[in-house]
Amino acid sequence: MKKILPVFVSIYLALIFFMPKTNIWFSGEKLLKNSHIVFSDEKVNDFGFFFSLKNANVYYDGLKSFTLKEAIVLPYLFFNQIILKDFKSSKDIGSALNLSISSLKFTNSVLKPFFISIEGRGDIGNFNGEIDIKKRILKVMLSPSESFLKNVSLRKYFKKSKEGYIYEYRF
Repeated sequence: MKKILPVFVSIYLALIFFMPKTNIWFSGEKLLKNSHIVFSDEKVNDFGFFFSLKNANVYYDGLKSFTLKEAIVLPYLFFNQIILKDFKSSKDIGSALNLSISSLKFTNSVLKPFFISIEGRGDIGNFNGEIDIKKRILKVMLSPSESFLKNVSLRKYFKKSKEGYIYEYRF
C-alpha cells in the first residue's frame, strides 16, 4: 500500500499537469457558440496545474455584453473550479443592465456531480447559490447592497424572502 499511493498521486498530478487545458477551453468555446455566446480577444495561458483567461469580451447574439478581466480555471478532475474576476456589463447593455461583479466562483465536485455551487460579490451585494444540472435550475440567494435596492430594473428579476432576494431560472 505504501508504494501504490505515491504512484497513484504521481499519475494524478501528471494527468492534471499535462492535460490539454487550452484545447479543452477552445472546445468549450465551440459549445458556447451554439448558445450564441462568443468569447473574443482573450489571452489564454496554461500554467500547468491551472489556466487563465485575461481581458475577454463576451458577446451574446453579436452584442458585446460583458467584459472579463481575468478567469482562473482549476481543472482537478475530482474538484473543479472557475474563478471570474472583474466581470462587468459592457457599455452596449449598460443602460439596460448595469452590473459589476468583482468575484464570481463556480465549484463542482465528484461528491455532488450534478450540482455547481456559486459564490460571488459585486455592486449588487453578496450572493451564493447552485445550478442543478439534472433539473436544469439556477437558484441564487442575494444579500442586497444599497445600489441593488435602488436598481428597479434589476430588482424585478428577484423575489424577496426573509433571507434576502432569490433569483430562479430554468434553462
